[in-house]
Order: sequence, then structure tokens, then C-alpha cells
Amino acid sequence: MVKNGDSSGDDEGTFKLQCGNLTSTTDKGLTTSSTVIITPRVNGSVDNHNFSIGCTYTSHDAFYYGDTWVACAARDDLGNYATCDFTVNVKDGDPPCLACPDVTSATDQGLRTSSHITINPNASDNTDLSPSVICSHTSSDVFQFGDTNVTCNATDESGNIGTCTFVVTVQDREPPMLECHVQTAIADQRQIAINAFIPSVSDNLDPDPSVNCYHTPIDLSSLGDTNITCEAKDYSGNIANCTFLFTVQNPCKVPNPCINGDCSYEGSGPYQCACHGQYEGDHCDVIPEPTLPVEVANHPKNQTVNMGTTVQLTCGFNNAESYAWYKDGHPLPNKTNQSTLVIQSVSTSDIGYYFCRGFGNERFLDTERASIYVEGVTNIQLSNLKFNLTSNDVLSEQTSARYLEISLNITKFVLEGLKNDAAFKDMSPSVVCNKLTRQAVVIADLNVYIKNSILTAFHELDLVSQVLYRLAENSSGFLDVSSVEIENTAICKNMTWTSSRFGLKINFLEGENGTWANSTEPTEVCPFNTTNATQPIGRAICVGDLISQSTWRPMDNCGPFRNVSDLLSQFSEVEVSDENVAKLSEEVSVLTSNTDDIVSDDISSIATIISNIGQFTQTNYSEKVTASIVAIVSNIAQVNSTQLESASDSVSKVVSVFEKRIKSIPVEAGGNFTIQQPNIAVQVKSVSTNAILKGLVLSLTGDRSDLTNSDTSIQTSKGDHAEATQPNNIAVVNIPSAISFALPSISRGSSNSGGYVRVIFSVFSSPALFISKSLKNTSEGTNRSANTPVISLSIGNETIANLTEPINFTFTPIETDLTNPSCSYWDVGFRDWSQEGCHLISASGIRPPDDDNCDPPSDEKEKIVCGCNHLTNFAVLMDTSREDGPSEQAYEVLTYIGCCISIVSLLVTLATYISNRVLRGKQTNQIFICLCLTLLCLYVSFIVMMSLDSAKRQCHVKAGPCGFITALVHFFVLSSITWMGVEGYNTYLIIVKIFDTYIPQFMVKAGAVAWGIPAMIVIITGAIAQDKYAHEDLCFLQLWAQIGGLFIPMTIIILFNVVIFALVVRQLMKSSNVAGRVEREAKVEHRESIERVQNAICILLLLGLTWITGYFLMMREFSQVVEPIFIVLNSFQGLFIFLLYCVRKPMVRKQWGLTCLAARIRRQDVTTSSSGTHSSKNTSSSAATDVVLVSMSKIPKEKSIETFV
Repeated sequence: MVKNGDSSGDDEGTFKLQCGNLTSTTDKGLTTSSTVIITPRVNGSVDNHNFSIGCTYTSHDAFYYGDTWVACAARDDLGNYATCDFTVNVKDGDPPCLACPDVTSATDQGLRTSSHITINPNASDNTDLSPSVICSHTSSDVFQFGDTNVTCNATDESGNIGTCTFVVTVQDREPPMLECHVQTAIADQRQIAINAFIPSVSDNLDPDPSVNCYHTPIDLSSLGDTNITCEAKDYSGNIANCTFLFTVQNPCKVPNPCINGDCSYEGSGPYQCACHGQYEGDHCDVIPEPTLPVEVANHPKNQTVNMGTTVQLTCGFNNAESYAWYKDGHPLPNKTNQSTLVIQSVSTSDIGYYFCRGFGNERFLDTERASIYVEGVTNIQLSNLKFNLTSNDVLSEQTSARYLEISLNITKFVLEGLKNDAAFKDMSPSVVCNKLTRQAVVIADLNVYIKNSILTAFHELDLVSQVLYRLAENSSGFLDVSSVEIENTAICKNMTWTSSRFGLKINFLEGENGTWANSTEPTEVCPFNTTNATQPIGRAICVGDLISQSTWRPMDNCGPFRNVSDLLSQFSEVEVSDENVAKLSEEVSVLTSNTDDIVSDDISSIATIISNIGQFTQTNYSEKVTASIVAIVSNIAQVNSTQLESASDSVSKVVSVFEKRIKSIPVEAGGNFTIQQPNIAVQVKSVSTNAILKGLVLSLTGDRSDLTNSDTSIQTSKGDHAEATQPNNIAVVNIPSAISFALPSISRGSSNSGGYVRVIFSVFSSPALFISKSLKNTSEGTNRSANTPVISLSIGNETIANLTEPINFTFTPIETDLTNPSCSYWDVGFRDWSQEGCHLISASGIRPPDDDNCDPPSDEKEKIVCGCNHLTNFAVLMDTSREDGPSEQAYEVLTYIGCCISIVSLLVTLATYISNRVLRGKQTNQIFICLCLTLLCLYVSFIVMMSLDSAKRQCHVKAGPCGFITALVHFFVLSSITWMGVEGYNTYLIIVKIFDTYIPQFMVKAGAVAWGIPAMIVIITGAIAQDKYAHEDLCFLQLWAQIGGLFIPMTIIILFNVVIFALVVRQLMKSSNVAGRVEREAKVEHRESIERVQNAICILLLLGLTWITGYFLMMREFSQVVEPIFIVLNSFQGLFIFLLYCVRKPMVRKQWGLTCLAARIRRQDVTTSSSGTHSSKNTSSSAATDVVLVSMSKIPKEKSIETFV
């Protein structure tokens, strides 16, 4: 039994004393034993505690024969205790003999005592093997430093006792504990560090061990490192040593005490900091309060006051350290930090500009300047007055005594001269010196103020000038006015102003302050289309504060532009006459120059106007009017096409008037008339008949976007057609010599040889004025329109047609990279383009419609040459591709979505059918798997093909890879359709024929047909078509390759499947009639009807009859309706197959459920088997598989039509 004492006050003091029963024998010849060793053990929390253990018997005591009960007790230095007891069994023994040697030991680590001394005297006896030994100290005792006497007694069974005494010596062998640490000191703190560097020392016995330290060098005041060695010795002679490093650091080294500055150190004393930027303080760690920028709180105001009144000006600043008042740029004395400037009894000397200047943050800020002027005073400025005075002072400081002295003398001299003149007798003049400068003489700027004047500003100026000149003449050289400038501040000088609205320079003459003036040029008046037409363009007012020179403030005087439509409507009602025809035509050309303002109704008005002008000028030709009409037509050609189309009849009328006007241009024999506007170039030339007999070349070169600077020429042909190859040609016409046979004036005989014929050559930069309502979309995604300049040609006054040799026209297309050019002329009667009598000769650089090249050769410029057997207006019609509209973009996105969904659906479908041996074992399902696999490949290759067609007519893939992708799509389309044909044939055998349907190795033969025949078609088509096989910009079949290699095989298979579909549906209907012989409820019949419809839809999908909708896309009338249907049916076909052949079928759904169940069981098995054996894992897994297989084997193998589909 073990008992523990009270352990209060010692959280770690609880322990146990462990004892065990002992067995011994008596000493030889005796009945006792003295060899029993009593060693109770202490268990539990014993750290750092001293224990005393006592027992009822000790080691080497003599134990008598029999059982002896022994009790032990232990107590620690905190008062906790524990006890134990045990039995010693002794059989016999001899009295002992004791041997007690002295014991020497060292103190325990850090203590004054030793607890590891063993007290074990040697007791022996000839009869008692274990005599009883009792000592004054035991091995568990703690022995103090020094000597301790120990006495031991040995007692045998007969009571004989042996005694011995020995000395236990505890010695101090432990050196003192000396702790040295690296010492670091900053230079100005090193004395403190030196005093504190003595290391700490302690000893287990000596309370004050001696410590001695030494170092080299002796002086520790210098910067750097010093090794210091210390020695500690206790009174037992034990010695401890340690060495440490003492470092004296530069205070400016790491860490830098100047946090935001530069540190300097002189070798003694504290460091110095030079702070950066705005930082301050001993360590540059203080940021002063930010100084806000100076702001103006209020500005002084302009004032015009009466003479002698008091004036107050106020100013104010925020955040200013100080501020001061200034006049005319010079500081006023004693006017610092005064928010209000008071001027008592204002006089002319106080006239000027005043402002405040605020100072702060090493900057200054000025208020707005305020003017002070005296009411009723005229200010006449005199500049560059030269006075014959000398001065050593530079006169830069207006407050200097010399400056004031000279200023006073000059103003007094001039003022007396004015007052003494009779002209100023009643005007009370005054003179103020404004500025003095020193050169060889003193130059002064003065202000003469005149009060109570009733004269005009100009008269006042003349009077002052006269008096000043007289004063100079009488000054004996004191005053020199040879370079004087005299100005009255109330007069605005002559000014030239540029009107930004019209870009014209206009003038304003001199005028007095406060008066208005109009611009003076009689010819520069407001245009007719402004509200103030015929008025002066500019108007100005003379303004000023009379301190400085007054100036004109000009402004536009014409008012806003009038509405263009109103003006044109007004002009259309004007009766044309000799007086107004030129002006009217010019004004209409101006109005039409801003084409953004022209609408369809305006074009009708313009047609009426120029028609009226044309009728009037038939007998009154004017070259100026002709130029205006050509400009009007050129302007209309830039009007918005929608507006032109809305007024097509009026446009045709405008063109007709233009042509009549050109034909009426008088040209002298051999002369020519040329006029060029941005959109029209015209040349009328009188050509000799001899030149016509040789043939003519008409050419227009330059920039088509602006024909103003183009070059138009009509010259004799050289026969080499070199003109047509010029790089900057816009249009070229080659007229053969045979045209002379169509001109009666030449063909009638030689009497007209040497005569002249008028040739009119006109070029319209665009076909905008030739509006055809019959041009519609020729195919989906393209427009057909005129794409060249329009060439207009006439020779003489005859109608030329049915020429035996055509006239050649060379055109440069407006838009490049278009296709399908056709040469056309403008049929005036039908107002439409016609190809009659015109044909295409050549089209260099033009891509044919079925060409697969993405771009024409870069070194070949597009040129189109047409031949026509008559004369009129000519152009070339071409196919213009349209950008994809919102519907096309939506269809493309829908196609991507459908194909991606179908790919996922087909992958799930294939995984379902292939993974189940029951499903994949049927021949019908094997055909279905092959069809799904082919469709999957088709969708993938089709998405790749679409992704490469990011932009029309741009090659993204080289010819080889593009042809390969085209062949893949071609093959998988044919293979899918063929597998649908195989499916159709198999459906026929199962549903229609039923009996005698076995075909040996059916799937091998079906695969050969469904994959072999498409491969042969692709190879044959590619071999025949070669470079006409695939479009490089689309990576799909070209037209004839589509027809021969795709449409025809698809049509054959789809027709076959249509027949199969009809037979199957007929058979389904027959099966319902047979079932109907048995009377059933209406609900059952309704359910079976729904199932038959679903079966028909399934067969429809499998047979690929949705592809029939693709044929309707070729019919333009149905394309917009059929296109989204075709996209949905075929791009989502994989999804439909998944829904109808997986989701709808109970057998497939059951398989999915069992597959999920098997997976679930396997997961449970894995969890269970983690705690079992390997064999149990196999058993559980096998069981899970058996459950699924058994369940699947129980699925009924239906043989109905519903199971097939």
C-alpha cells in the first residue's frame, strides 16, 4: 500500500515510493542474513527536489529466518511524503563482518551538496550471509560540502554486532559560471558601455568569486573591435574563463541615426544630422506642419470716381505670410499687410492699376488688378519725350530722391506750357510722370489729364500735339519731341480683323470710346445665305478703361445661316433673267457644297433650278453659269445615297440638264474647254477629222477621290494602247478609226476633210448619280452595283450605234477585290444599267467568282477593259460582298453552340452503348454506334473548319492543310449520310420485310460501304477538281466539287431513305390497326399514338431526312425562313439522338442507374475493406459486380418495334 502526503504548495510535488518483497539466506553457519539490500524507489514528479527515505530495515541488516515485514517512508524538502512496505524472507545466516572505507565525492552541479554518494558497508559472516547493517547515514542522504563521519553496525541472527566508522568527503570541483556577451557601443556612449562590460559570475559555494579582465589595446576609446578576456576564481581555487568582443561603432553607421538625412561624425562627441527635404529635428524624423499655398480671398474692384472723393480698395489672402499693395507694377510705400487701401481726395495722380501681392511658402500670388479713374477726365499719353538732363542715377527706383526731383521738374515744365497756352485756358490740365529712363538724356513717359473738356477725343489730341510741339520749339533744346508718340486713350486705332467664319480680313477705322463701327470694305458683305445678307461682315465697339489705349471689340455681323431647304425652295420659284442667272447659279453651287444639309426634297428643288437655268441659257451661254452647274452636279454626287435614291427622278433630271449644258459649250475649231470639280471632270474639244480618221485616245489621270487637279486629255491614238497602262489612270477610252464611218460629216466625202468634230469626254468619279432600282441581291451575302467611275462620251451631234469595231473603255475599280465584272451602259429611257452592245474584254487582277485565291497578285493593279458598239454613259457592275449582319452572326453562334452540345451528347451516347455488352451486342445498335462515331468526327472537323474562317476572303491556312480539312469534312458528311442509308436499309429489313432478313457478316459489308464509298468519292473528286477542290478562305468545297462530290451522292441516299421512311411509317400505321382489333381504352390508344409519333421522329433523325431542308436554302424565297431551321435540326442532331436514344429509352436509363449503383457499392467496399483483409476486398468487389450483372441480365429483351427505335 502506498500513501502520498499533502502536496499543497507544490504543484509538482506528488510522488510514490515503490518497494518489493525480498528473499535471502542466513550467513554461513548462522540463522540470519546480513546481505539484504533495502532500495525503495521514488516514482513521480521528483525534479529539483531533495528526498529523505527511511525504512524499518536498512541494507545489510540481519534478517532472521522467516518472514520479516519492512516498512519505508520518504519525504521531500517541501513536506510531501509517501510510504510502502514489503516482506524479507531469511532462511539462515552468520553474523557479519563490516568493511567501511572512506568515500570522496564532488558536489552536484550548481549545488553545495552531493546526493550521489553510496553508503554500503561490506558485512560478512561465516554463517549469516545477510547480517543486519545500520548506518548513521544512508545512500539516499544528501551530504553537505566538507567531511561527514558515518557509523555502521552489523547484527547477525545471534545478536552479534560489528561496528565501523568512515568519512564521507564532499569536495568543490565546479568552477564558477562566467557569462560573457558581445558588447557594442556607439562612440558617444562608449564610456557607459565600458563600465557595463564586466560579465556576470556565480558559484555554487562562493557568494563572491573574484573576477579579473584584461584586453589589448588598453584604450577602448577608438572605433573598432577589441577582444576582452575575463577570469573568475572561487575560494576552492576553481577557475573559469571567457572571451568576448567589444565593438565601438561610428554613430553614423548602421543604423543611421539621421532617419531622413545625412550624418556626420568628427571623432568625439555627438553626431550631426543634415535633414533632407521638409524633415527636421535631431534625428530628421519630424515633418513640420505643411504650408498651404497662398490663395486670394477677394480681389479689388474697378472704380471710376469723381475728383476729390475718397476711394477704398480691399484685398484678402488665405495662408499668406504677408502681402502688399502695388500700383502700376511698383510697390506702394508703407502699404504692407493692409487689407484696405484708402486714397483720400483722389486726383489724377492716383489714376492707374492697383493690385495686391501675397507672399508665402517662398512664392507670391497677385490679385486681379483694379483700375481707378477720375470721371470726366481725358487721358493723353506722351511717350519718348527727351529732356536735356543728366543724372548719375539710373532712375530705376521711383522713390529715390533724384527720381522724384527730375520727375517734378519735367511735369512742372510741361504743365506750365499747357496752362500758358490759350487753348487750355478753361480745361484745368494736369501732368503725371509715369516713367523715367536714363540714356544720354532723360526720356520720360507722361500722362496729360484734361478736365471739363467739351471737345472730341480727336480734337483734344490735336490740341495737345500742337502745344507740345510749340513748347519744344521754345525750350531752347531742353525738350526734344522728334520721336514722341501721342495717343488719346479714348480713341480706338485702325484695326484689321480676320473673320474666322468666312476667312476674310476686314478693317475698322479709328473711333471714340463707346462708339460702334462697321467694317469698311464695300465688297466684303454677308453672304446671301445668312440672315443679314448684304450687310457688312463685321461690327465692333470701341471699349477701354481710359487708363490704357481703347481697342475695338469686333464680332460677326451676318447672323446664322439660313435653312438650306428654304433657300433652295425659294430659288426654285425665281424667274431666271440675264441679271440674276450667274448669281443664282453661283449661290446654288454654294448651298450644295455642304452636302450634309441636302435631303431628297432639296434635290428636287435643285433639279428645278438648274432646269430653269438651262432653259434660259440655251440662247444665252455663259461660261460662269456652266462652271456653276458642273459644281452643283459634283456636289450632288456626294449627297447621302439614301437621299439620292429617294429622289432618283430628280437626280436623273439633274444629269440630263448637265449633259445638255455640256453639249451647248461653244468651242472654236481646234480649241477645247476643260472644267474639273471634285467629282466630275469634263473636256470638250474640237477635234480635226484627220485625227478621228487615225483614232483617238481619251484619258483621265490623277486622284479619283478629288478630280480637281486631275489631267484630262483627248489626243490622237498611237496604236500601242500605252495610255491604258499608266499607273495613275482613272479612265481611258480608245476610239478606233472605224468610228469615222458612223459620222456622216466625215463619211460623206472629201469635201469635209480638214473639218472639225466636237468630242465630249466626261468622267464621274462615282456612279452615285446613276441610280438603278432593279439591282438586287444576286446571291445571299453579296450586292451587285456599279464599281467604277462613269465615263460619258459623245462625238458630234449624231447618235452612234452598232459600230463594226467597238470602242474600248479601261476602268479602274473603286473598291478592289470584287468579283464578276460586267460591262454596262446607262439606258436613259429605262433609267437602268444594260449590257446590250457591251462585252468584257479583259479583267486583269480581278478574281473570278469561283476562284479560290484570297487576294489578287500584289504586283498587278486591277484594270477592266470593256468594248461597246455605241456611245453613252458606261460603267462596270461587280459583286460586292456584304458584312455579316446580326442574323448571320447569330446563326454562327448558334451553330457553334449546337455543334458543341452535339459533341458532348454523342460522347455520352457512345460511352453508354459501348460500355454495355447487351446494348452493343445488337446489330441495330452497332449501326447506331458507327453512325454516332461518324457524326462526332463530322462535328469536330466542322468546328475546326469554321474556326479557320474568321474573316471572309482571307487565307488563314495554306493550300495543303486547307485541302486536308476540306477532305475530312467532305468524307464525314458522306460517311454520315451513308451510315444513315445503312440504317434505313436495316430498318427496312426489321420493320417492313421481317422474314428472311439475315445477311452474313452484315456489319463488315456495311462498314465497307459506309466508309469505303465516301473515301472513293473524296479521292475521285479531289483528283478531278485538283486546285478547284477547296476554297482557301473557307476550307470547304468549291461549287462544282460540291455538286459532283457532295450534293449528288447525298441526294441519292436521302431519296432512298425517304422511300424507307414512307414504308416504315406505313408499317407503323398497320401495326396500330392490328392492335386496334382488340378493344382497348382510350388512354391506352392515346399513349400508343404518342409512342408511334416518337418512333417516327427517331427514324427521321436516323435516316438523316433533316438534311432535306438544306436543299431549300438554294431557293432565295425560302432561305431566310429555312436557314435557322436547317441550323437547329442539323447542328443539334447529336443532342436529339441523345435525348431520343438514351434519355427516352427505359433500358438505357436503367443501365445508368445500375452503373451509378455499382460505383456507389465499390466506394462503400473501399471504405469497408480498409479495416478488413485483402480477401474481403475481393469478395465485396466481386459481389458488387455480380449485383450489377445479375440486375442487367434481368432487363427484358423486347422484340417490339419500340425496342428497335
